[in-house]
Amino acid sequence: MSYFVRQKKIRNILFLIIGLFIFFTIFIPVTFIPYNRYTLTSFAEAVFSIVPPQDSVIIEKKKEFGSLVSNGDHCDFYASVVLQSDLTESELLEYYQRRYKGESEIGILSLSDDSEVSPDNTLLPVRSQMNDVKFKVSGSNDESKFFILYIYEPDYVSGIGDLRCG
Repeated sequence: MSYFVRQKKIRNILFLIIGLFIFFTIFIPVTFIPYNRYTLTSFAEAVFSIVPPQDSVIIEKKKEFGSLVSNGDHCDFYASVVLQSDLTESELLEYYQRRYKGESEIGILSLSDDSEVSPDNTLLPVRSQMNDVKFKVSGSNDESKFFILYIYEPDYVSGIGDLRCG
């Protein structure tokens, strides 16, 4: 094998290695990061688009994704609406369940609820947000009038490249 043929093979192998490196470090992350952001927006919009019942006011909306509960090769998606309402917890839940078009299970927690985090940690993002909300409404007369309505989807396969999920 001549010197020039060997040089050409080495050059081709180097181009292949550089091409694969660029593909896995630039192209894949650039592709999946917007996809996960779009998925989060669609996921959250199923709750955010519901008009609150009468005598209820939305205090804040929150959506986030990443490894919210544990580590591993997955994304957790979480969206919530903090409400102030004269309705009971069960009335609010029923209202939103009738109007919710998403596939995840919808849940609700009163700010006055001090129960422990569930054994499978599904309420961990809600509990984390609850402390922030309690601080914001600390001057209010009645914490039982504040609720966090949420949807949570753990273990969504994130694809390759999004460092927030894994």
